[in-house]
Amino acid sequence: MSISFSGLGSGLDYSTWIEQLVAVKQQGVTKLKNKVTSLNTTTSNISSLKSKYSSLLTSVNKLTDSKYGTSSDVFAQTKATSSNEDVLTVATGAGATAQNLTINVSKLASNTTAQGANVFGSLIDGSTKLSAISDGSIDEGSFSFFVDNKKYSINVEGSDDLDTISKKMQLATKGFENLTTDELTTYTDEDIQNMMNSSPDILNISVADGKFSIDAGSKSLSLGTAQDKSNLATILSLRKDSTAGNNKFESSFQIRDVKMNEKLLGANSALSGVTAGDFTIGNATFTIDENTTLGNLISKINSSTDSGVSASVDSLTGELTLTSKTTGAFNISMENGSSNFLEKIGLMSGDKLNESTQTLGDNAVLTINGKEYESFSNTISSETTGLKGITLNLNEVSETGKNVKVKVSTDTDKTISAITDLVDNLNNVLTQTKSTMSSDSSLKYEFSLNTMTTGFKSAMTTAVATDGSFKTLADIGITTGAIGTSVDADISKLVVDKDKLKEALAQDPEAVKKLLIGSTENGSTGAIGSIKTTLENSLNATDGYFVTKTDSISSQIEQLNTQITRKQEQVDAYKTQLTKKFQAMDSAISSLQNQYSNFLNKTSSS
Repeated sequence: MSISFSGLGSGLDYSTWIEQLVAVKQQGVTKLKNKVTSLNTTTSNISSLKSKYSSLLTSVNKLTDSKYGTSSDVFAQTKATSSNEDVLTVATGAGATAQNLTINVSKLASNTTAQGANVFGSLIDGSTKLSAISDGSIDEGSFSFFVDNKKYSINVEGSDDLDTISKKMQLATKGFENLTTDELTTYTDEDIQNMMNSSPDILNISVADGKFSIDAGSKSLSLGTAQDKSNLATILSLRKDSTAGNNKFESSFQIRDVKMNEKLLGANSALSGVTAGDFTIGNATFTIDENTTLGNLISKINSSTDSGVSASVDSLTGELTLTSKTTGAFNISMENGSSNFLEKIGLMSGDKLNESTQTLGDNAVLTINGKEYESFSNTISSETTGLKGITLNLNEVSETGKNVKVKVSTDTDKTISAITDLVDNLNNVLTQTKSTMSSDSSLKYEFSLNTMTTGFKSAMTTAVATDGSFKTLADIGITTGAIGTSVDADISKLVVDKDKLKEALAQDPEAVKKLLIGSTENGSTGAIGSIKTTLENSLNATDGYFVTKTDSISSQIEQLNTQITRKQEQVDAYKTQLTKKFQAMDSAISSLQNQYSNFLNKTSSS
């Protein structure tokens, strides 16, 4: 960066003169830059137009592809309705034809289950803590019970064992309600015995053979209120003993302490005697090592896509259940490996499945127009029924004597949507092309754009040579201006009369198809055939209008940028030359002024 000091010697403001002289030269650079800006705007406009033309070609292809019988043939789209979607729903695809079906579902496909003959965990007893039951799902807090309609309440804590719960319930009936476990520990055994002997027992509570039992003898007994905080009765599965009326509650099954998080090979294993190694379920192999717990083994089975099953362990009963992920009457495949896990759980004996451990799923059974079909899946495809393009999804069994009516019909809504989309995109192309040509001077007289839009207008306004019953777009409800007006050559916007189009499709869908896209039989291209050709040519990535035009503009911009660089260098050089000349002039003037001043001084002194 240079620093100039204008007129230091002469006092003349020559820097302003330089700026003004350089500004005249700089105008040439500015004009070139303005041309680049204008061309960049044109490039942007061309890109925007190209996007509209591409959208139009997409909608044209959606219609013209129908000529070749593709699966996306919008003139052959169908829809289906079910008279009872609670029983079954129906979907249609390529090849489906209009028809009516009467369907009855007599059986749904279900999943195969496998349940081990052996169980995990040990039976609960008085020393079992509540936190060890039902995988620790005990809720702490108040729990109520009624003896002869008198309410008693205890405080339940997760650290309590069943003997403690029994003791709290007995003490509550003797006037010591809602004792916390900490409070209970402050009493000596003698104190507690005295408290227990303070009045006759009204409850007989026991834990035996894995069941918790509460017996009120001759008195009525009920458990719980809506305000209770604890779910004690739920996790102990307490139910009325039918043989004892309303006087006794007992666990409805044997409850086990299932240690989901203990290592299977450890001393506290949920399944005693399991050995390290591997075993196979489905196509997945699982390994038991020194770190494996029952919980993470179940997680591995469930996260495997190859096992083909989901696994669960009932944390109360200790029962393992495998459920096939697919429906149908198929066995769940499993094989012993180096681990004896499948043996210990009772699913396998040697190389054989244990008898009666698997309950096979059902195949779906249904009748269609009186003919019975069977399928391992509740999704019934044409492979099973032979009904091309029709898929039935079964949800539940039909009520006795009640059939489901399915109607498959032509989906004219999709056809109308595709045609409307074409018209909308064509209108967008015509509108934006006209707007761009009028606002962009570089494209104002663009011959190619003008030729394309003229061709589009002509194609949509000219009668089509076809053997169908419709000859013009107006015949099927596509006109210009207000709905119902005739088509003319000055088209600026097309309007679709959807009701008339729907009527035409109902009357003769094949004629509508021939009018729009022609026919391979007579070589006709229909109303939009020439539009398709023009669009494909203009959008060709090698020599189409848009790529050619863009490349041409890019070339011009490149040339202009080269000229700008060169001219700017000339302007900069011109400025440097001017600056040197004016500085030299300033220096000369300064020298003359000094000489004159010295002369005057000498003259004055003499």
